[in-house]
Amino acid sequence: KKVAGEAIITEGEIGDSLALLIEGSAAISKDGNFICDKEAPTYIGDRALLYDEPRTATVKVTSAEAYLWVLSKQVFLDIVGTTGIREHLEQRNRMQGSDLKFTDLFAIKVIGQGGFGVVKLVEHVDTKVQYALKCVRRAKLNESEKRALLSERQTMIDSDHPMLLRMVRTYRDDDFVY
Repeated sequence: KKVAGEAIITEGEIGDSLALLIEGSAAISKDGNFICDKEAPTYIGDRALLYDEPRTATVKVTSAEAYLWVLSKQVFLDIVGTTGIREHLEQRNRMQGSDLKFTDLFAIKVIGQGGFGVVKLVEHVDTKVQYALKCVRRAKLNESEKRALLSERQTMIDSDHPMLLRMVRTYRDDDFVY
């Protein structure tokens, strides 16, 4: 059990366990900058275990209390082994590469269009990984639509299944949110 403000994992530490958030919520930050919120049920800390690297982000409890189950690194690695679970986690981590910058994405074509913007097929210039990039014009959004967009973003963050699109990162500039 952890309480509001308490760290579940800390950026830069060596990873020795996977946290399963069973009840409560937490916020993820990198270099002191907010990345996203996580709601139970979810898991936290797989990247450091898969790649033997330091933790890439800090995760702190935001609810009054949070209940966690913890798997040691060895138990986690025994469970995922060389199965499709490990492949799914590794693919997700590749897509969420911490060095993914908006300026490194090259637009290939428009693949969808809606009332507030377009969806483009983009490709990372170095890795050649392709992404769908939703581009929404900020000026066209009223407060209700902004709340709906934030709700959609959170739903995409919370959805982690191999049969669903995965929200990797968000960006914004003066005219658009991506």
